Amino acid sequence: SQFDGVLLRYASQLDCADAYVTGGAFVVDERVNHWGGVVEGGILNLCDSGFDFKYSFIYWHKAGTNRGKVRDAIGSRFKNSQWTATYHLDPEVLCAPASIYGAILVNHAAKKIPGSNNKRNLGWYLGARVGEVCASGDWAIDFNWQSVQAQAIADPDVSGIGRGNAKDSTITAN
Repeated sequence: SQFDGVLLRYASQLDCADAYVTGGAFVVDERVNHWGGVVEGGILNLCDSGFDFKYSFIYWHKAGTNRGKVRDAIGSRFKNSQWTATYHLDPEVLCAPASIYGAILVNHAAKKIPGSNNKRNLGWYLGARVGEVCASGDWAIDFNWQSVQAQAIADPDVSGIGRGNAKDSTITAN
């Protein structure tokens, strides 16, 4: 809902998996000419095993001045890699679609924290989902555990993984 840009996708069937590559460019802040880019590739249902593997890279880095006249702002230093794996359980086991998933994220653009050798640029999550919402009356439940360090992701980019900063979080009801 916040992607203001262009996105291209290519998908194909391989011998024992479905594969895709998606790439795009988007506007981060048009007032200061700040652009970003994203690329993701994945292999789905590898050899009918139920495993999906994905890699994505998002470039949200701006070395110049941001809208607040801050040069090389922390909120503009993101070059993130994310590796994701999902295992889809046999739907007959729980009488519903179910999956177990996890991801690891690294912000390559983070800088060392003053007085420390630590960048605090890592994030990860593990979760499980049962059910699938496709139409009215469908249900799903999802549990996940997340750990995200301070420089891992941008505050507006918290879909699926987030720091939970109260001043930056919003709750909406559908």
